[in-house]
Amino acid sequence: MSSVYPTTEEILASLSELANAWRPLAIFWHLYFAAFVIALIYSFRPSKRVSCIILAMPFLSVSILAWSIPNPFNGTIFAVIGILLVAVSVKLPRESIQIAPLWAMIPGALMLIFGWIYPHFLDASSPLSFLYSAPTGLVPCPTLSMGIGLALILNSLVSRKVSLILGISGMAYGITGVVQLGVSIDWFLFLGSMAIMLFAFVGKQGIRSNFMGRTTRNHNVVPISHTMKGGVLFFVGSVQFMIALTIAEVLYPNYNLSTNPLSDLGAAVFQPSSNIFNGSVIIFGLKSLAYSSSSALTSQ
Repeated sequence: MSSVYPTTEEILASLSELANAWRPLAIFWHLYFAAFVIALIYSFRPSKRVSCIILAMPFLSVSILAWSIPNPFNGTIFAVIGILLVAVSVKLPRESIQIAPLWAMIPGALMLIFGWIYPHFLDASSPLSFLYSAPTGLVPCPTLSMGIGLALILNSLVSRKVSLILGISGMAYGITGVVQLGVSIDWFLFLGSMAIMLFAFVGKQGIRSNFMGRTTRNHNVVPISHTMKGGVLFFVGSVQFMIALTIAEVLYPNYNLSTNPLSDLGAAVFQPSSNIFNGSVIIFGLKSLAYSSSSALTSQ
């Protein structure tokens, strides 16, 4: 009797099928997010309710497509995520959204870019194809990355519920992508999910800012500590390391993480793989040193 649960190969094949068969829909979702980001740049500030609904729509798209495969697990989970975001939107105030301070915008922008160009599942004849047709709005991980990135930029709509819904979902799918499906770039999603989970508990209700990150404060101000700034540097360092690691693996001929030691990527045998890997290690070390220094300043 065959198993009712799909194998890893079947899951990967179905996600690839969606990414390639529904490419026009992916282009639509890129235009959707682009229009919203451009509107924000030009100082358009919709209400928190409207913004939360805008966040919810791509998740419902993933749910519908998952049911069409069919993949009832993803279909159910993403329907729940979308419905929860819509439900949260009803209880949000009608006031305009706030753009997050700069320390939160940095990981938000990185997550947004990652989801925008998510380099997996799509059979692209040119790397440029990922700029406009990566499977955002079609499959789980890039959609979660875009949602988390936009939520961070929007100060999580000053809603801990939004942060927790996206953060918990992103951590679960990030770990699943890496461990079960072998998609190593999903470490990026996991790190971004940790960032928005942290953001849920740092008192963001007391911080207001404009798009350039200048903050004004109300009576519930929570100052940005050295540890928090160091944490952002450590996050950025971790993210760039995971991206560089993935690129180095791709450029290294016949590299296999299960058989090759990680140090092979740093050996000056294959270029530009070793330069990318070694450079990212140096950057990660500097970011880690900055994080340690910030923690030491806070403890004094």
